[in-house]
Amino acid sequence: TIKREAFYSCDMPLGIKVSEENEHFCSEDGILYSKDKKLLIFCPNEHPAKDFKIPETTEKICRNAFAHCKNLESVYIPATVKEIGEDVFDGCEELRSVILEEGIEKIPMAAFIRCRKLSSIITPSTVKEIGSLVFYNCDSLKEIRFAGTLSEWNSVKRDDHYESKVPVNKVICSDGTGIFTTEDETEALLEETDELLADVNKDLSKDGKKGNGKNR
Repeated sequence: TIKREAFYSCDMPLGIKVSEENEHFCSEDGILYSKDKKLLIFCPNEHPAKDFKIPETTEKICRNAFAHCKNLESVYIPATVKEIGEDVFDGCEELRSVILEEGIEKIPMAAFIRCRKLSSIITPSTVKEIGSLVFYNCDSLKEIRFAGTLSEWNSVKRDDHYESKVPVNKVICSDGTGIFTTEDETEALLEETDELLADVNKDLSKDGKKGNGKNR
């Protein structure tokens, strides 16, 4: 077995090579897979690929598999992939676009956290759940597309804090435009903002009175 932390933050410009005699693992273009290639385990963070298409043999992409890949700019995930791990693209600072084909049912926690140049993502109608902090600090995100209907989008389960530090709130669906946060969450945010502004105004009012008193 290989622990998921085994290669974390390791610089491997030449990639990973696995002996053909190994019964459990294999490598292709410097990327580590299970022997049957159903599991994509790890991509070295200095892998030269800018545009990467996940092989159609892949059914699962492991946690942190592409974390901190320095050159990755776009990713295509085919319909054969049914599961992606948490933090899978954590800190891919050059990643700009992601296409997820039909099949994946959950976008897990922190999947695209700190992908600061990510501007566009297309998610499939099969998505039923979105994890927390999924687009946290994706400062350039301008467009979220959902292949399903507005009604299907509204039924997607969303974990706590899934909306944290997301710069856009619109989701473009096949039959209209939805919002990334729910109405209840949006209302709660507005209430919090109103309360904060009220507190600020009170403080300013107190400071103004103190100032007037000193000037007398």
